[in-house]
Amino acid sequence: PPLPHGASVTSVCRLLGAEGLTVLLAAVLTECKILIHSQDVANLAMVAEVVTALIYPFMWALPYIPVLPEPMLEYIEAPLSTFLGVPTCTMQYIEKSVLHDVVVIDLDNGFSSPDYFDGR
Repeated sequence: PPLPHGASVTSVCRLLGAEGLTVLLAAVLTECKILIHSQDVANLAMVAEVVTALIYPFMWALPYIPVLPEPMLEYIEAPLSTFLGVPTCTMQYIEKSVLHDVVVIDLDNGFSSPDYFDGR
């Protein structure tokens, strides 16, 4: 499928690096709960759109909100897989205990939750 205007795989690779992109693609393909965050809201939508395009011919058919509004943060606690993006400034409002089963990707620092592949 075509990528949205201004989105490119190269830009996503620069943000995530090879390992980060691999972790995110694996999380999408295994339908994990995913939370991406960035100080630049435009990066949230770009990364989400590029990653969901890269899994073609598969598609993400679960809740998908690339830029989750702050009043809807409780969606992170949903009992099903989700692909959500939030501005980094809202991460302070999310309790760490809520993220125990979530793959968290920091688009600004290339960090992913360290225990994602532990025990799998």
